[in-house]
Amino acid sequence: SFNTFAVTMPNGIYLWNVQACDSVGLCAFDSTNRTLTVDSTNPFINITSPAGNNTYVSRTYIASTVNASDAHLDTINLTISNSTGLWNWTTGTANFTVNWTGLANGRYFINATVNDTVGNTNTSSTTWITLDTTLPFVNITSPANNSYYVVTYFTARANASDANLGTINLTLW
Repeated sequence: SFNTFAVTMPNGIYLWNVQACDSVGLCAFDSTNRTLTVDSTNPFINITSPAGNNTYVSRTYIASTVNASDAHLDTINLTISNSTGLWNWTTGTANFTVNWTGLANGRYFINATVNDTVGNTNTSSTTWITLDTTLPFVNITSPANNSYYVVTYFTARANASDANLGTINLTLW
């Protein structure tokens, strides 16, 4: 005879067996106890480096660290992409750091996913970092070099350009 049992249980590890009894009161268990693991919790995942979004640095590498935890941790995938698409990915089974080198200027997006052996998954927040090793272009348009003024003030004009232009300062010595 075939019977189905449905039981709702919280997360945990359970040892179980089935007992059957006949009409005269003879009872028996299966010859082997079984172990059942209930895990409905998604694994934890976090990119700890680079920290935060909106980071601008002058270098050609990105070091990224990912941390994950779960009682049944299986695989961690760390990906880096830019405007042209997926650039690289790394897979691990424990917390790790990847140093991507030889990168061109531009914005890079870093994301991590994790799964456990039960099938639960989780995805980190996407963090981004902009690499910029190009100096800004600056051109003073006025006053002309070696100019003379009879007043105690002057107006300066300059053009500046850069893919990630921040502030423009006038410095007098």
